[in-house]
Amino acid sequence: LPGRAGFHIREQVTVRLPGLGEAGETETRTDQEGMYRIEGLLPLDGYTVLARLEDHAWSWISEVNVGPGIDSDSVHFRLERGRSLRGRVLDEQGRVVPGAEVVCTVESCGIDTVTPEAAVLRGVELNATTSDEQGAFEFLHLAGECYEVSARLEGLLPDRLGVLGQDWGRDGAAAEDVSLYLRT
Repeated sequence: LPGRAGFHIREQVTVRLPGLGEAGETETRTDQEGMYRIEGLLPLDGYTVLARLEDHAWSWISEVNVGPGIDSDSVHFRLERGRSLRGRVLDEQGRVVPGAEVVCTVESCGIDTVTPEAAVLRGVELNATTSDEQGAFEFLHLAGECYEVSARLEGLLPDRLGVLGQDWGRDGAAAEDVSLYLRT
């Protein structure tokens, strides 16, 4: 499965085919021209191919078909910086809560079924951090449109918040006023 990841990229990009059953994941790196090739794939309809470069969001192409007579030379990726999300963890009086575990998971934007985006990213985009001394947290290089952000700390009730794509920007723009409140 040949292709190209990005344009004018001088760093190696990781290209991955997840969940190949007993064979596990297959992963390769691009060359200096951004080109890659994954050999030995079985003929199959519906591979999902992912690419990631440090300081960039995951990029993916679903429903890639491999087999005799199928031209798969067009599996090219566009890599972007992605979205950033930051906020604070507070208690019910509005005081900062340092040391809280904050988790950011991709969701399906309020749709009852799992969107293809959520299905792909749930397996690879795992984001967890701890709030700092000012209760602040930040997640960088997010690829999805909709996330659930949750916080918890032993001895306090957890909080969670849905964040929709239209509420925040791309390429470093952040939703700066996301606050999670832990209660006693």
